[in-house]
Amino acid sequence: MSVNFVSAEAEITGKEKVTSILSAVKCQDFNLPDLNSGYEKHESEAYQIKDIEYAACDGKKIQAYVVRPLTNSKQAAILYVHWLDANTKDSNRTQFLEEAKIMATKGVSSLLISTFWSIPGGYYFERRWQDDYQNTLHQLKDLQHAVEILKSIPNVDSNNLHFVGHDYGATFGAMLLSVDQSFNSAVLMAAIADISDWYVYGSGSGVPQANELDKFKQQFHSVNPHRLIQYSNAKILFQYAKNDFFISSQQAEALYTKAAKGAEVEFYDSDHSLKVEAAKNDRMKWLEKVIR
Repeated sequence: MSVNFVSAEAEITGKEKVTSILSAVKCQDFNLPDLNSGYEKHESEAYQIKDIEYAACDGKKIQAYVVRPLTNSKQAAILYVHWLDANTKDSNRTQFLEEAKIMATKGVSSLLISTFWSIPGGYYFERRWQDDYQNTLHQLKDLQHAVEILKSIPNVDSNNLHFVGHDYGATFGAMLLSVDQSFNSAVLMAAIADISDWYVYGSGSGVPQANELDKFKQQFHSVNPHRLIQYSNAKILFQYAKNDFFISSQQAEALYTKAAKGAEVEFYDSDHSLKVEAAKNDRMKWLEKVIR
């Protein structure tokens, strides 16, 4: 649908401040994994896939899939970041795997990564809310490293990169797009304007109370999506559900109206999962259109 977007009041130092914050984050040594060999080829389906592992910022391990076409021509590439839902089997790097395979047949490579909210393998429900801000910075650093990996996939054109994320994946994507201008386009599915609104649903150490809550939420002031999305140069398609328990229409509007002029927004007859064919079809067609 068409939306009249308004420019957000921007602090000149907004993006630079976050970049400075991230540059000060100490991480475990990060090394690019070998992406030149070891692929499992699927000739009949016209794609190849490799399972990789590398160090996360916090010292844990990130598992990822690299999905590539069988051809050696110059390729666009997509970074996929999954959602969180404890009641499904795809709250992990497998969520977009079938879409990545389809994109490979169209000449596009993909990287699908695990996160701290992956099930299994993550620690979202065991985490302490007192660590949420640090976890957020670590995850953003991990996403910056994922961009490095994406660019290093054989035959990938580093000037033709794209992003797809859902739920937390989309919310972190909105932040990443502002501090890393590598992406030409992004599909953000059910992204929220203020990431702390989700963190306060609960953690292994409970939730911040009374005066702790204001202080907790204030930590995220500089890195919140609704403050950062305005700095992104990427073309953006926002996808939202009409019946989303976790995102009100006001929360959705608080994010997409801050995006640069030209962003697109679609709402679907769905819940937070956005598991409807219309959303998938729109996403795939939109990506094909913007990927040159």
